[in-house]
Amino acid sequence: MARGLRLTTGLVLTVAALLTMRAPLQGAPLSRAQNPQNPQNPLFLRVADAAAGKAIFASKCAACHNTAAGATGGFGPNLHGLFGRRAGSVAGYDYSNAMKKSQVVWNAKSLDAFLADQEKVIPGTKMPPTPISNKTERQNLIAYLEQATH
Repeated sequence: MARGLRLTTGLVLTVAALLTMRAPLQGAPLSRAQNPQNPQNPLFLRVADAAAGKAIFASKCAACHNTAAGATGGFGPNLHGLFGRRAGSVAGYDYSNAMKKSQVVWNAKSLDAFLADQEKVIPGTKMPPTPISNKTERQNLIAYLEQATH
């Protein structure tokens, strides 16, 4: 039998398996897909701080937007149900033609790009330019929106 640690389930964790596991534990470089800073990574929102995102929302977004179901949005549309929704599609809100005609569907990647530079993603949007240049702040805000808008 291979030398190793016997687990309660009867499986043997061999020394070879432990050595194989060493590389990631020692900080081996991550691929682009594994990098938590990559918005296409499924772990993208899990590494962000939703509590910090809530504070960012309160200071930069709440004057115009609301996240509660059925609430009026103020100057901007209500964000409840944002993820998976096509841009410019909330009934009763007077969107710019640019927003209505855009083919953007809101997800972590599209929100990250939009929050970084609204005019680049949807030229002609009536949303005042309020770019968030700090990637960590955008990730935190997106993590908050993921929780608050469902």
